[in-house]
Amino acid sequence: RVDNVGLGRQMEYEFEMVGLSTAAIASEGSIDLGRTLTVPTDTHGFFLESHPKLKPLDTPTEGIYLAGSAQGPKDIPQSVGQGSGAAGRAARVLSHAEWEIDPIVAYVYPERCINAKGGKCDFCYRACPYGAVDNRPGSGEPTRIIEAKCHGCGTCVAECPHNAITQQHFTDGQILAQIHALLRDKPEEKVLAFICRWCSGMGADNAGTSHFEYPANTRNILVMCAGRVDKDFVLEAFRLGAGAVLVSGCHPQDCHYIDGRQHAQERMDKLAIQLERVGISPQRFKIDSVSATEGAKWARIMREMSEAIENLTIDNIVAENETALPHLMRSLRRTYEVPGVAESMKLSEAARLQGIDTPIRQMAHATGGN
Repeated sequence: RVDNVGLGRQMEYEFEMVGLSTAAIASEGSIDLGRTLTVPTDTHGFFLESHPKLKPLDTPTEGIYLAGSAQGPKDIPQSVGQGSGAAGRAARVLSHAEWEIDPIVAYVYPERCINAKGGKCDFCYRACPYGAVDNRPGSGEPTRIIEAKCHGCGTCVAECPHNAITQQHFTDGQILAQIHALLRDKPEEKVLAFICRWCSGMGADNAGTSHFEYPANTRNILVMCAGRVDKDFVLEAFRLGAGAVLVSGCHPQDCHYIDGRQHAQERMDKLAIQLERVGISPQRFKIDSVSATEGAKWARIMREMSEAIENLTIDNIVAENETALPHLMRSLRRTYEVPGVAESMKLSEAARLQGIDTPIRQMAHATGGN
């Protein structure tokens, strides 16, 4: 007699002999090894793959692959097949004298890094799960990014309190220009969503290919990881009058960049408190997880946020934005000093409708200047 968990009832069978399989547990020291190699493990101590469907043999650390029982209990045919696949993945790297990486690595502006001025800052070092940050606090030398180790998540960029780091092809200026373009007309009616490349972005695509219905007022901005979403991006969206803002990424345990999603959650939780204090209704800002297969969930989130805009009414949203504007401008005053941002703002503001103040003018009004 056994309990059939799938069917939810007890089953009875007659056998001449029953052999119980021995429980499989992770090898001793696997968790410590994972920490050394920057490969995450599950709650049982088995190593986690980069993505169960897109990269089932790869780990988040480039050049390390999984096979057999290292990933979980498997029989011999499964282990052999996975071992062959892992060997093939490793051969791709070993067969080249040089290995090209994606050109989306982070870069430090030496003149803006506080460590170059004798400061002691290690935010970027603590945010990077790959050990790609060469950080020497108090040495008088600027922090340096080891490009060969950088995976391009952008978490260190958003974590830097001095705006001293950028990410190639995902610079602050480029993302802010997208925000301005998407919120150019009737921003109070729109939901602006920051989505990650690996999960929520594919979840949004899944919603479209599966024909799930949701309002057409959503505007998406793609980043490599939710950890790249700087709080200034959200503040700028509300400064421009966005009706609602969503920050969406992988489920924390499935993050393609190990703990980028976790950093994003911590950062946005603090920002949510700040926004509520300046008068932005909490239902207008949300952070949520969507996997590549959760198209239905994506559509539901979009419907909920659109309903929040309708329930608040456009007039109330405009009033909230006007009340919060001076506070938002004060929080954003250093953003326009970041290299490349001012140039992007000039181009995007030149294309905006007449009668809308530029960030510089709004900043002057908010601070009482000319």
